Amino acid sequence: WNTVPHYVDLAFKGDRIKKVDFSRVKTITTGGDFLLEEVKRRADEIIKMGNGTVRVGEGYGTSEVIGCFSFQSNKSYVEGSCGKPLVGNQMMILNPEYLEKVNSGESGELYIWSPTMMSGYLNNEEKNNEVFYQDASGQTWLKTGDLAHENEYGELVPDGRIRRIVMTLDEN
Repeated sequence: WNTVPHYVDLAFKGDRIKKVDFSRVKTITTGGDFLLEEVKRRADEIIKMGNGTVRVGEGYGTSEVIGCFSFQSNKSYVEGSCGKPLVGNQMMILNPEYLEKVNSGESGELYIWSPTMMSGYLNNEEKNNEVFYQDASGQTWLKTGDLAHENEYGELVPDGRIRRIVMTLDEN
């Protein structure tokens, strides 16, 4: 089950979800925003009550890379992590002020590259210049606007957002 944290929060409230048999669920990953630890703990407890063995894991993705960039597997669970980038995906974390790579464990702005990454915004060079970054070797990276660090296992750990996008279900 791939979803967003808000839907996990909604799904695991109330009593109806406590009647669900989770024994056949293989994985539950979230992305698109940060999963609050209290929501994760509540969901994990309910899943266990429903004979499930999976944990709710976090993932990271963007529309610009057609969804999932990394996710945390149930086999290698590390609290707070969004897992390792999927095969072929790359990440680097730069100091937002100096555009230099940070040391492992240090927070900075997340830049990602994926073979599924979009090539750019059509007829919008200004937006392309804002979102894409070309390194010294000529590789183009997507500037995510998210703060993160890499843990000792090479996994992506979100630390916050430089910019905040609010999704709504209205005409705006």
